Amino acid sequence: MRNLILALAATSILAACGSKEDPRKVLVDSCMAEAEGATQEGCDCVTDAMVDNLNEDEMAQVVKAIKGGGDTDAFMEDFMGKLMTDPERQEAGMAMGTAMMSCMMEME
Repeated sequence: MRNLILALAATSILAACGSKEDPRKVLVDSCMAEAEGATQEGCDCVTDAMVDNLNEDEMAQVVKAIKGGGDTDAFMEDFMGKLMTDPERQEAGMAMGTAMMSCMMEME
């Protein structure tokens, strides 16, 4: 389940790179196309969790890393770890992680 969450987050963020479309639509469309086992409700839920809890700087970091290529799952795992251990952003990280877990549970 953890890998599905990371995959949904990574593919959603990747789709938003360089797009002028509505970010929520791009995130959901990518999630639906790329994440194995994804549902519309699950992708909507994951998108909301990310948009509601990441600040602009964090989104920019993720987008920059994704554009640079590499292992998106590993990047997201590291990114979430840093977010969860940053005293100033821990609450947002916990909220996003909890929301994303709830999303995955609804998809099962």
